[in-house]
Amino acid sequence: MVRQDNYIIILIILLGIFFRFYQINYEDLWIDEIFSFWIADPNISFIETLQRHNSIEQIPIFFNLILKFFYSIFGHEIKMGRYLVALLGSLSLIYCYFLSREFENNDFRLIFIFLIAFNIFLIKYSQELRPYTLIVLLFILSLLYFFRCLKNPNNFLNFLFFFLFITLLIFSHPFNFILLFSIIFFILFNFFSKKYVFKKLNWSIFLSIIFSIIYYSIYFKNLNELTSWIPGLELKFFTNFFFSKFFGSRLLGIIHLSVLIFLIIRFRSKLIDSNKFFVLFIILLFTYLIPILFSLIFKNILIDRYIIFVIIPVLLFTTSFIYFLKNKFWRNFLISLFYVLTIINFSTENNFKQLYKKTNKTKPDFRSALSKINSSNIKNLIIKKSETNKFDKIEFYNLIDNSITSYIEKYIENNNYNLRVLDQSSLKNFKNEQIWILCYTDLDLTNCKIPINEDKFIINENLNFNKLNLKKISYNYRNEN
Repeated sequence: MVRQDNYIIILIILLGIFFRFYQINYEDLWIDEIFSFWIADPNISFIETLQRHNSIEQIPIFFNLILKFFYSIFGHEIKMGRYLVALLGSLSLIYCYFLSREFENNDFRLIFIFLIAFNIFLIKYSQELRPYTLIVLLFILSLLYFFRCLKNPNNFLNFLFFFLFITLLIFSHPFNFILLFSIIFFILFNFFSKKYVFKKLNWSIFLSIIFSIIYYSIYFKNLNELTSWIPGLELKFFTNFFFSKFFGSRLLGIIHLSVLIFLIIRFRSKLIDSNKFFVLFIILLFTYLIPILFSLIFKNILIDRYIIFVIIPVLLFTTSFIYFLKNKFWRNFLISLFYVLTIINFSTENNFKQLYKKTNKTKPDFRSALSKINSSNIKNLIIKKSETNKFDKIEFYNLIDNSITSYIEKYIENNNYNLRVLDQSSLKNFKNEQIWILCYTDLDLTNCKIPINEDKFIINENLNFNKLNLKKISYNYRNEN
């Protein structure tokens, strides 16, 4: 039976990998992805990469450096970058299986891998050119080798790999300090309650702290701002703690949260008896407690993708604790409920629907906009600069414009389009037949008005391509007199 389960698990993992790669470039990059693409250009020096990153990014540079190295090998093509992220997502799925093997109970492995493989939040970020899938992978590897350190405290390689992965995890995002704080709390708890000392583990933690302090002293020194765009915490957050987003729907989110709370209360004794479950509980607690306290004292910094890693301990808890239920009916009912609702919910998501039809795009549709221009007889294009009413933001918006312009020029090059990108200032002396103006609507407070005296021009076409506005304009000769 166990062998048969392993075959099913392999099939589930392969399906999970398939959906992480399928239609990976169906949508174009959105603004944050464009930042990563622009920063990671392998054709610029490391110093210039660092300058670009520090001027526009709010996350640490680690992911963008990995991306830069990836582009230097496989080429700086727009469609290439997401394959790196999908690969990281696939490796996360595979290593979740090895993580589950660190627990004595084998029964929960199948449903755990199934829920990870078809988790729409994990799939979504396995197709986005941002660091969140890297974070999940490094979190899984850190947890895996931490458990192995607990099981075999004499194996030096386990401690070496634990130190490596948790340090890289912290380098990826400041929220990942949560895992480090959780493990430190675990070590202190064992010392004061059981007088037990984890000697080698302490050294791994100590070295990781030293490297992290050096790294983040540089990071915070060059940070341009602290997530000013994140709104304050609302009361509705405390009704689901992002579970509705993590699991794809309000219903599934409530079910996951309710079952998790029930099982933790029902089997609370196991939190103390098992080091692994105790650590997972601390991670769950600190993941929400630390950012919430920070938000109440200073400002909100908590959004769903920053704590994407919490999906792993949530599902480890839920799926393993279900099998502790002695009542066979309720155990089978909950297992069946998770299988059925996950399948139903996944069938409503675009990742599945794309198997048999085209779905609506949610990101800026550069492909359709640039194809429209390329198929016309007008080949000149102006990318409208972003406009803001905040004087101190002008330089920042100029950098955004540079990244978008670079992305569009690369898009034109990769697709062999016969288009010419002109500077916006060329409109001042423009008296040709017609020209196209492309505007990123989310970044323009003027609703994409013509940047130079509108009375001078006639709008011949006005099209929208999902957060992109495209105008074909011509000079208004009637206003000359």
